[in-house]
Amino acid sequence: MKKKIKIIKNKYGNIVKLFQNKNAEKIKEIYISEILYKKTKGWNFHKRSTSTLLVIEGKVKFNITKDFKKIKKITVDEKNYYFLVIKPNHWFSFEGMLKKNRIINFSNIKYDKSETKKKPIE
Repeated sequence: MKKKIKIIKNKYGNIVKLFQNKNAEKIKEIYISEILYKKTKGWNFHKRSTSTLLVIEGKVKFNITKDFKKIKKITVDEKNYYFLVIKPNHWFSFEGMLKKNRIINFSNIKYDKSETKKKPIE
């Protein structure tokens, strides 16, 4: 699911609103992940965690699926600001499409290894 982000236009450089106090209770941890060019991280699966992702640098291709029968592919770059929300019980991976790629992950729970599964990329 895509969620719009508020962009405040400014002649010296736009301002991107990432966080508002009403979201404070829902966010427990924030990570920045770097993804190398043509490298893929994943597959990741969370039983309870919702990942709200934002590409802040570069271009990233996301693959999202429930059962690997149908894989949704979404490419996001730093020029098109929106949150990509990955709900629990979905597998996802992400690939760096440019030389430098970074995403922010706003997680609704603290990291818990017991609610996470990993699967190698084939």
